[in-house]
Amino acid sequence: MPSIERASYHGRGGVWLKTSSHQLFVQADGGMCPEFSIFQQSPTGMTPINAYWNPHFRGIAGSQFEAENPQHADYWHVKILHEAAGTFPCAPTFGAGGDLYPPHGETANQAWHYITSEVIDSSLGQIVAVYWEIEDTLSGFNYQKWDWLIEGHSAHYMMLGVRNRKPVKQATNLAWHTTLGQPLLAQGCDISCSSMQYQVCPSQQEFDDTGRLFPDARFTDLSDVPLRDGSRVNMSSFDVNAGATDLVCGAIHPDHRLEWSACSNSALNLGFISLIPKWKHPEARLAHFFNFWYQQGGRHFTPWADYDGGPDRSLALGMEASIGGFANGLQWSLDHPEVLQQGSYVMLQSNQRVLFPCINLLIDQLGARLGDIRLSNSPNVALPEISLVMENKSNHQQVCDIRMQSFAEITDQFPQT
Repeated sequence: MPSIERASYHGRGGVWLKTSSHQLFVQADGGMCPEFSIFQQSPTGMTPINAYWNPHFRGIAGSQFEAENPQHADYWHVKILHEAAGTFPCAPTFGAGGDLYPPHGETANQAWHYITSEVIDSSLGQIVAVYWEIEDTLSGFNYQKWDWLIEGHSAHYMMLGVRNRKPVKQATNLAWHTTLGQPLLAQGCDISCSSMQYQVCPSQQEFDDTGRLFPDARFTDLSDVPLRDGSRVNMSSFDVNAGATDLVCGAIHPDHRLEWSACSNSALNLGFISLIPKWKHPEARLAHFFNFWYQQGGRHFTPWADYDGGPDRSLALGMEASIGGFANGLQWSLDHPEVLQQGSYVMLQSNQRVLFPCINLLIDQLGARLGDIRLSNSPNVALPEISLVMENKSNHQQVCDIRMQSFAEITDQFPQT
């Protein structure tokens, strides 16, 4: 039976959402989700396999980052590196915050206030959902956050609400910083995406000293990406021995019915898909980019390494859905209002609210390849519901249903601000 439990995870308070096949922990601090697991059969019984990133340097249980503590400042540098894990929301900045905001914004650094959680009996199936808010911020933005699972389905549904409470208009980035880690992420994992245009992060940014890709290069295929030495590399396969940390931005086409990024682990027979739901709602704003953060051994400084100059110990793959290019921050977006012909920020009028949805799926592939994702053409599948079909060379198909209607049900169910 689906269940909800207020609990702690590594000493941090939050909420467990559980169905018969998946479990998700949503943390109050920074809205972090350190675990999204699927249950698989093992010799000792049903075992949860976590897709989300839990870095080795995450602060010890119950500890708080203290900027005035020189040991904390020298090792973690900023609060978010003490707390970062899995998937979390970014606003009003995606990346650097400058003098106005902490890195990745208020939503990733402040404590979210738990409002309510419910098991909802729905025509879609039983929904387990939790709702959070952040109010009275220095920026003048108020924030809402919804996370939910549906019994019998493989998806972590999530939505961020941002309202401008100031009497003047304000700009914001929006992002879901989805990050995969071990055990799902491993050598040779296949990486794919529906984007048809990509661009490497420009120079004079954080990847100058860690990357191997040619800055600002544009290309159309993740398997053929230019390097700084003039050769080319396949970035559609995760390489734990790359010795580099890079970021690639892929543009999302506004007219496509389905936009996705995916990572497939054939050894575990598991696949992860991040979807941009084409949700038709007057307040909805859909992501313009997938940002692939390849954390493959290029950061030889703390906290990625145990000491400055040491070996980088953290492997991660960011699959970050955003309105904000390259995770360079809001000011960079204002200075560069378009990336790959897509807008890099949202301007909110006074009291205007936007809703920013995303769906992450963790599925048993059953032999199918994630690179073959397409929309079902079945007449039995009616929009706004979506069926994904994954098909291998032997014509084996797996259908994965996405319940788009749940976005409307969730926003109707919980209080509005």
